[in-house]
Amino acid sequence: MQLALAVVLAAGTRRWRDHLTAAQMAQLGETPYAQGDWRHDMRRPHVVRTLMAMPAAVAVIVLMFATTSVEQTTMLWASSYMVHAGGMSIHTAGVYANLFFVGLVAGSVVAGVVALKVRDVWMVVGGIAVLLGAVVLMVVPMAGLWRALTAPVLLGVGCAPIAPAVVHATPRLFGAARTPAMIGMQTAAVSLATLVSPVLFAGVERVSGSMHALPWYLLGFTVIALAAYARVVRVARLHARGE
Repeated sequence: MQLALAVVLAAGTRRWRDHLTAAQMAQLGETPYAQGDWRHDMRRPHVVRTLMAMPAAVAVIVLMFATTSVEQTTMLWASSYMVHAGGMSIHTAGVYANLFFVGLVAGSVVAGVVALKVRDVWMVVGGIAVLLGAVVLMVVPMAGLWRALTAPVLLGVGCAPIAPAVVHATPRLFGAARTPAMIGMQTAAVSLATLVSPVLFAGVERVSGSMHALPWYLLGFTVIALAAYARVVRVARLHARGE
């Protein structure tokens, strides 16, 4: 299904047109995509340097890297954590670890429904708050299987709204002309986190000698995401005041 959607979107790219007046284009400071190729701009090194020099650029990249690290590490290591730290059987751990994807899908659906009614800042802050709650839940002792039942779901729900909200806020943070390049850099941060972070946790687990390190690993990236977004919000407020 995803491949079919990708083919349809790729086949329809020629139908994408910007319907902007000359005054709007002057205000946005951009050339419509139909009249220019933004990929040519990204091949020029100074464009990347200019983007990274913007006040919130590094913070946004760090935010995307950190939240993706939480998501991908949970995907790959949750079941192992439940077996080695929670004492579950492999079969039971596999079932409960998949609840992460239930939370991820449910969170994405809810985030999509409320996206036009809730500000991006509250989507991101809400997601990070849910992640913090999920990690605390993993650390606090609980009887029975309630922790295994709730923590993966909350981790999925927390991860779901953050990246879409950050992408949605990109034109407001960086301007319409810089948005395609900035989203490309955000995607690169996501890809890098997907490649590096789960492997990095393997090293952490080997050094610590215990799968109990997983909640603290996730907490570290969640705190990094919170600090990065605090920086983004501060820059956005200063920009709104014209400072």
